[in-house]
Amino acid sequence: MPILTEPIPPKVTTPPVPDDFVNADEAARILRVSKWTIYEWIGRGYFPHYRFGRLVRIRRTDLLARIEQERRTGAVPHDFKPGV
Repeated sequence: MPILTEPIPPKVTTPPVPDDFVNADEAARILRVSKWTIYEWIGRGYFPHYRFGRLVRIRRTDLLARIEQERRTGAVPHDFKPGV
């Protein structure tokens, strides 16, 4: 059996790249709502999010999953008010 002469490198996991995240403005454009609506929904827990100081980021996959969840169930938040 051959002897390894080089050490095996440790397994490295890469953190998510910035392209995996959207800010409130980008999320608002995707959903065609105001960024303030996005902030309100974040406050109500509709989206998992990350805060870096004052910056808020939503993982793109979480945003798309929420869209898909709403499409399948036809659910509208119980306190949703059109035009607000």
